[in-house]
Amino acid sequence: DFQNRMKNTLVQRKKKRSTLLRRSDDTTRYQPTNVKIVTSLEEFANVIEQGRRDDKVVVAQFYADWCQKCHTLRPSFARAANSHPQVIFVNVPVLNTNSNLHQGLGVKSVPFGHIYHPENGLVEETKLSRKMFSEFEGLVKMHSN
Repeated sequence: DFQNRMKNTLVQRKKKRSTLLRRSDDTTRYQPTNVKIVTSLEEFANVIEQGRRDDKVVVAQFYADWCQKCHTLRPSFARAANSHPQVIFVNVPVLNTNSNLHQGLGVKSVPFGHIYHPENGLVEETKLSRKMFSEFEGLVKMHSN
């Protein structure tokens, strides 16, 4: 009886996790137009330069596909992008091919966030969490006004 209950619990958790992953994958398909995905240092530098030229704040989220906390932040990041269309939002995934990007920018863990001001450069860098995301969004609002 105990073994059957444990087996059922594991099956339910796998189903739930599968549903959560599918939902988070769906949100990436419907990203706001001010959200970009960059995978190299060159692309990242180009986006920061675009922000300077266009006098726009750039918000970067560093994440990994294997990171559950990163998956839970995707909807919050998309909502923030919708709420701040004047800001450029950048998703920067951890890949085997771009470790120099994350290391060069001092990103020690994921999820992690940067805010770049067009005149002052990097003005905020912080570890991100769902609990603290509203504070991070407040910083985005402060720097973009």
